[in-house]
Amino acid sequence: MRTFERESAFYPLRKRNKRKKLLGTNHSAWYRYATSDTNVATVDKKGRIKAVGTGTCNVWVYAQNGRSKKLTVIVQQ
Repeated sequence: MRTFERESAFYPLRKRNKRKKLLGTNHSAWYRYATSDTNVATVDKKGRIKAVGTGTCNVWVYAQNGRSKKLTVIVQQ
């Protein structure tokens, strides 16, 4: 299994949502990551996705400005 880094897919998150209150940079990281199934793939603090087993899961990216993006990950043997 290979590890991929997909930073370019999240570039639109850098735009600020004016309806959301922007937190200070010392309050939280610019981007936070979460996965729906850690048995399929894991994601670290830098956004690197690592395949663990076969299957499908979702990886969410939460930006400090309140925007989020969902990425579907499919891991095949």
